[in-house]
Amino acid sequence: MTEFSSTVYVNSIFWITALKPEDMGATNRIYDDLIHYLPSVGIPFNTFEVSTAGDFLLALDTIAESARGGLKPILHLDAHGSNDKGILIAGSGEYVSWNAVFDKLRAINIVTGNNLCVISSACFSMQIARRIEAPVAAPFFLLVASDKEVSVGFIDDKMTAFYKEVFDGGNLVEAYRKYLSSDLTLFHCERLLAIAIAKLWADLVGQAGDRTREDMLTNAFKEGIPNTRYFRRMGRRIIKKMARPSQDFIDSQVARFLMGKPVGFDKNSLMKMIREEQGK
Repeated sequence: MTEFSSTVYVNSIFWITALKPEDMGATNRIYDDLIHYLPSVGIPFNTFEVSTAGDFLLALDTIAESARGGLKPILHLDAHGSNDKGILIAGSGEYVSWNAVFDKLRAINIVTGNNLCVISSACFSMQIARRIEAPVAAPFFLLVASDKEVSVGFIDDKMTAFYKEVFDGGNLVEAYRKYLSSDLTLFHCERLLAIAIAKLWADLVGQAGDRTREDMLTNAFKEGIPNTRYFRRMGRRIIKKMARPSQDFIDSQVARFLMGKPVGFDKNSLMKMIREEQGK
């Protein structure tokens, strides 16, 4: 089994709330618990209560600036969410699109050196992970989110205990498994990259890959690359190189997507993963 590194260092929590005051009962109870607990373990607790889309985006920019000063945050998103529209800012009725959230998180994660942990109690916030389409810098190191509606009762019951376990036990992943895994999903950027590379290689090798390679070339032309003999030949060479499993290809993607953070997989372990999947 391929092992993925879960090493992460966090030294602060930033909590963004975009709810109406009358909907903040669970939030206020968690606030009361964390405000008394976190100082005892030396963790700054910074809260933003936003009422417009501009306020929400400004809060994310402020967190990026704080990260430049050395903070390694957990970012908690406390809001309603729409599968199609994004984060709802209840005070104004505006939505912040998932694409805009993705871009802001990516900016924070770059500053932290791929160390951003995002805990989202917003419904459908798995959409953040689904915006990852190219091997550019990841928008998070770890994301805990859902692809469906999230119960306020679940957040009220579990979130304080989760955060206490994170800092008392020193392991965010274990705290997630203990308290949040029944309703939320953990996304690990290293695992996402490993699966993406393994799927690419599985799809592109052999006769079955011939059609996939031509489809990739067709899509490139649709994106605006000139459909000339030169670009067709060059495109086929590039795609063929991508389809050839190599450690150099893994290293290049790790440098771009994970910003060089060490990983727990290599070419051999990914080829084993492919064989195991194909054997099922």
